[in-house]
Amino acid sequence: MIDIKNKKAIFFDFGDTIASTVPTYPDRIRIALSELGYDFTESQYFKAFQYADFQIYKNYVHDSKITSSIYQNSLFSIILSELRIPLNIEDARKLINNKMAGSGFTRKLLPGADILLKNLHKSGYRLAIISNNDGKTAEKCNEVGIANYFELIIDSTNVNKIKPDKDIFLLASNKLGIEPKYILHIGDLYGADILGARNAGIDAVWINQRDGANYEGIDVIEVSNLSELSELFK
Repeated sequence: MIDIKNKKAIFFDFGDTIASTVPTYPDRIRIALSELGYDFTESQYFKAFQYADFQIYKNYVHDSKITSSIYQNSLFSIILSELRIPLNIEDARKLINNKMAGSGFTRKLLPGADILLKNLHKSGYRLAIISNNDGKTAEKCNEVGIANYFELIIDSTNVNKIKPDKDIFLLASNKLGIEPKYILHIGDLYGADILGARNAGIDAVWINQRDGANYEGIDVIEVSNLSELSELFK
């Protein structure tokens, strides 16, 4: 069992962990595919999305290589395969991105995020964000009013490393000068966040909002929302 009380720093994923777009990024992919005429249930889609995230981790462990391009191509390729959508990856990404570009969205904090961060910061934890993002994570944190809580914000695009690569976690660990065993990572993606952090020697808490599968049967603390997460620190 994870001893939360011995942790000195807490790393957070950003999207769908402490803040989210509405619709979420996975939802926007799903909606785009639906608008292109491919029918499947939300449950089928999110099972495919989560499996893709997990398989990306497995491929990374096997090949010892992961880049943003590999991540994105693998994500779309596996989703298409799992949903049996007869599009090649190039055509699919172009069509999906065009659909997504034409759709609007808003960004907001998830319920309980502000009070959680405020309490953790007040309690003396050193806080950081590690996000697979587009280079603008810091600006997005400012947009939702939480940038001041974080000592460090690492965006995959800006450091040319991407979760589940253990190097992005260790980069944050080194920048804060804190050993991995004293760090807790919190995220919503089983492969990128939970298995990625554990591979770097960092304990993790999984925000499992959609009753996702624990493919490897690991012993991991699961919560479904930030209110449940807050209870762990009391």
